[in-house]
Amino acid sequence: MDKQLFTTKIGIPCTSQYVNEMIDSMPVVNKPIGGGLWTSTYDPTLGSAWIQWCLQEKFQSSPWHGWILTPDPDARIYVIDTVSDLQELWEQFPWIEENPLFPCRSLDFVSIGTHYDAIHLTEIGQHRTRLTSPVNLYGWDCESTFWFRWKFVDVVDAGELHFESTNR
Repeated sequence: MDKQLFTTKIGIPCTSQYVNEMIDSMPVVNKPIGGGLWTSTYDPTLGSAWIQWCLQEKFQSSPWHGWILTPDPDARIYVIDTVSDLQELWEQFPWIEENPLFPCRSLDFVSIGTHYDAIHLTEIGQHRTRLTSPVNLYGWDCESTFWFRWKFVDVVDAGELHFESTNR
């Protein structure tokens, strides 16, 4: 896996303390709750897909404090690039809320975390799985990786980062 960018709006050092493996069993909007660490593939010119999404959606703006993380080559990463990839993961790790007013289908992130170190959603996978059924990844919004545990061999403090949106 390529180098990853982790960003915050505060300059607290990025260490294994960011990942506490305390993930709630009930997902919200198809994302794990608590624990873990979110990254996006690092691009020296654009920042990352997450940075570009933030700028385009006016969710956050420069500057960010960033760390460039080199994933451990032995990390067990489940890659979602197709609807089939998501469907296979859901068949192994389903989470179902049988509320008659608002039935919900998602992934059992607690169980996934016992088998994998991370879930990586590719950019094309994000588009393909955004509104699929019975489970989807609506809300992931861009190429990203959710790390269940600290699996990095190198961490570089990139300091304060400034990027501009490519959507002009």
